[in-house]
Amino acid sequence: MKNGKQILRSAEYQLRLLFGDRKFLALFLCMFVFMYSAARELREFLAAVGVKATPYLFPFMTSSPWLYMCMLIGLVPLMSEAPFYRKEELYLILREGRRKWILGNLLYCVCFSILYTLVLILISMLLLAGYLQPGLEWGKVWTTLAVTDAAEQIGLTVPVSQYVIFQYSPLQAMLLAALLNVLVNIFYSFLLWGLNLTTGRLVSIAAVCASMCLVTRVMYLPDFVWYLTPAAWADLGSLYMNGPSNATVVKSVIRLLILDGVLGVYAYIRTLHADLGK
Repeated sequence: MKNGKQILRSAEYQLRLLFGDRKFLALFLCMFVFMYSAARELREFLAAVGVKATPYLFPFMTSSPWLYMCMLIGLVPLMSEAPFYRKEELYLILREGRRKWILGNLLYCVCFSILYTLVLILISMLLLAGYLQPGLEWGKVWTTLAVTDAAEQIGLTVPVSQYVIFQYSPLQAMLLAALLNVLVNIFYSFLLWGLNLTTGRLVSIAAVCASMCLVTRVMYLPDFVWYLTPAAWADLGSLYMNGPSNATVVKSVIRLLILDGVLGVYAYIRTLHADLGK
């Protein structure tokens, strides 16, 4: 119990630093501006037809490779500092022990991944402010954009997947998209951490950003590249089209959980034996 409290205290400390960091606010504003621009055609369509949409844009956002790539890259400025060692934390490490400090920071990565996903969901709703209506169904707007060529006619940059509309209820789609997004965020956070200690920060950032950018080309490449692009596993809309024939949401979740666990263990062991003072 005492160990658990110390781990939570370490994670809480990092979260307090995050909320006091101007980069977090800047990230929120940048993502809002970028996503607002990406949803411009959708807002114009809603204004033209005079019909309001239910607040379920988020599951379709990962179906836009360029948009999702930018959403992922938003992680890098804050997570590239892993394992988050600062000289003022030396007292915390001495008091709680290095093991608990590392576990607390790993927990912080998980919490940040959840928080970042919630921020993206909130932004997806704010984008359609004034054009939203409550409801537990997809509604006319999403169904029309999925089954007709209206999206193509208005040049919609966020593809509305017919597969998602008919395969999942809105709440199922929201929960699954959020879960996959959180797991992908954790994967890249732990990957940045491990590579920072192995190859250095610049190489780490370059490698992770390259992997994130690969999501925009994976549909044109051989199947084996899909397995090297975890970001592609979060797309509910094209998982069954762009992935291998055995690609499913369940298998994607299992793969991500295994990878997150392996990378978390690697980051823990590597940090345990690293000279953080360098």
